[in-house]
Amino acid sequence: EVALSGDLLHAETEPVQGNLREPMRRSWEEAVGWYFAGDWSAARQRFDQFFPNDPTAKMLLERMAKSNFNPPPDWSTNPAITIDTK
Repeated sequence: EVALSGDLLHAETEPVQGNLREPMRRSWEEAVGWYFAGDWSAARQRFDQFFPNDPTAKMLLERMAKSNFNPPPDWSTNPAITIDTK
């Protein structure tokens, strides 16, 4: 299992125009929150719109795509991510 947080968005390496770091961090946290809450439609839209090249976002999008962007039936009680490879 993996814990996902805003720490996975490496804001210090992202290009900055004005003060975009904090809004991007909040946007990331919101998207991850939607993912774990089971609102995969909102999470998908946010990941696609703001984080198309982020490796973690890509991994989550791939996981969602495997179930046709519908969370598993037990998602609300077991929103775990199993990592199969190193």
